[in-house]
Amino acid sequence: MMNIFKIMQKQVSKCYVKGNDWNYSKHKDIYLHFSDERCYEVELKECAQLSYIKNADSIILLPTLWGRCDKSEILEAIQRGIEQCIKFNSVLMVSIQSNYSHREDIIDSVQKLLNENEVYDKLILFLTDIRSKAYSINQTVLLARRINCSAVGWMDDDVILSDDAFLQLYEDLRRRGFIGSSGALKCPTPKKYPTSKFLNFAKNKMSTKKTKYPHGCCMMVGVSSIKNLIPARYICDDGFFFFELLDMKLENPQNNMRIVEESICQHYVGGNVKDTYFRIRRSIISTVVYCADYPLDKCLYYLKEVQFNGLFPAMFINIPIKDKIIKSILKFIFLIWHVIILIELFFRRFSGNPLREIAWSAYSWEKTESLKEKKSLFD
Repeated sequence: MMNIFKIMQKQVSKCYVKGNDWNYSKHKDIYLHFSDERCYEVELKECAQLSYIKNADSIILLPTLWGRCDKSEILEAIQRGIEQCIKFNSVLMVSIQSNYSHREDIIDSVQKLLNENEVYDKLILFLTDIRSKAYSINQTVLLARRINCSAVGWMDDDVILSDDAFLQLYEDLRRRGFIGSSGALKCPTPKKYPTSKFLNFAKNKMSTKKTKYPHGCCMMVGVSSIKNLIPARYICDDGFFFFELLDMKLENPQNNMRIVEESICQHYVGGNVKDTYFRIRRSIISTVVYCADYPLDKCLYYLKEVQFNGLFPAMFINIPIKDKIIKSILKFIFLIWHVIILIELFFRRFSGNPLREIAWSAYSWEKTESLKEKKSLFD
């Protein structure tokens, strides 16, 4: 039976033909550090010689896309990242993905922000044409390895974190010898759309303890636990590190992945119908690809204990019958959606048009009530 599953895995993996190697752009990636007068371009190996970076024990990445929203909102996100780093021995690496023509505006804007705050020794700016969070994470890991950092973390540009969120993650990893990963407790806020409110409801009903593992909106990983960089084939960073850190030799394979409840990440969940549909679709395709590529024992564990945990009501003995039924219905719908996408992938493969790219499918940036005004979670 196991051999049959392995054959199925190989066939599913062939439905997605993107390789592991990154296609580099024609414009060079650049690293910049700042003083009170100007900025200086440095090579990666030179970054490791900068005193304030060389002495750091962790690096926090803030990846963002220039032009995705108003410039002031990106600068606010950078400010929030700096505020996290000043709490402990950490440096913020801001990765701004943009067209080459925007680089001068980006540099001037960041220089102005740093001058206003008089903070220069907490930030390194990384500019790249490659629009990929995974690629930026890889560059952060490479820098962290060069300076012998104990941990590397990353955050999204549209979240609000508790004051010492990354300090709490760092301390949790330190107590565990910097093994595995630590993630913030996610506190979602639905947007105005009915789809957003329903998605928030469904996630709450379907979640279990094992589905709450570190997610890429705010997480940190021990550098010694990162055996491989993220291949270009994958776009879901938290999914990649889940499968990488899952240890099937342990009684609890997820033992090295922890949620730190003192670290809070407030974020919006969902969007309009179109955005939500493509976001869920991307997530399901990523799940299918990971389950096809990784060893069978990890695949079966993920499907049984995480993705479809709660498909049958009998698996829940301490919750009301109503919640059992709702959870089972939602999980069954989720399963059917996986099957439909799997059939689509096989159809595309055998019709000569296999999937070549998984679109990022970010939610559209829009003006909403600022999460910064919602103080209750941090009181």
